[in-house]
Amino acid sequence: KSLVGKIDILIVAVSPRATQVVISELKNLWNTEITITETSSVKNQLNFDSPNNIIFSHPIAGSDKSGIGGIDEELFLNKKTIICNPYNVNEAHMTKIKNFWQHALSMRVSEMSVKEHDLLFAMTSHLPHLISYALIDSIRLAEKDVGDNAGGGLKEFIRLSGSNPEMWKDIFELNEKNIIRSLASFQLSINNLLELITKIKEIPSSFSHSDILKNELEEIKKYKEDTF
Repeated sequence: KSLVGKIDILIVAVSPRATQVVISELKNLWNTEITITETSSVKNQLNFDSPNNIIFSHPIAGSDKSGIGGIDEELFLNKKTIICNPYNVNEAHMTKIKNFWQHALSMRVSEMSVKEHDLLFAMTSHLPHLISYALIDSIRLAEKDVGDNAGGGLKEFIRLSGSNPEMWKDIFELNEKNIIRSLASFQLSINNLLELITKIKEIPSSFSHSDILKNELEEIKKYKEDTF
């Protein structure tokens, strides 16, 4: 407890699987005036014995770059941080951690449950990374020399699949159920579009597959414009 009185906040920023281990090793700092938080993008595996000073955080400001080469002084500016408070810590700790993200790093803060967090980011982050790895792998297996012929649409997939494999192995395994749930929904959408493209989908005789495909794409585009 030599750190008590010397620091206000302790941030554990390690791989998702290591987060549980590291915070457990800090047990002598639990239930002290130090606010402990972490930055993992998966929370369901974190389980501690009722500490009153541990808050989960997830700054949505990642990059595919790791280590010293990934330093960006504006990485957190105006980005969002999710806070989960499964142990109902007191208001002093909550205020301290919110002030840190909002005022020290100029981030926006919102709160949600661990369950909500893991499902949301399975859909918006973990599944896109999984799809990126799969897409790049499909190109690799096709044994085509793509080279500098990659279109603009592929570049974001290339960036995502360049992320740290060790970290993403952890994320895929630890958030397995939510990723499978999100993948099932994604597969339904893919199958729907594929059936329209190949004209095997059953549709009313008064419509053409082409018209319905166009309408689907327009609805998706409108949702994107209204939501993101």
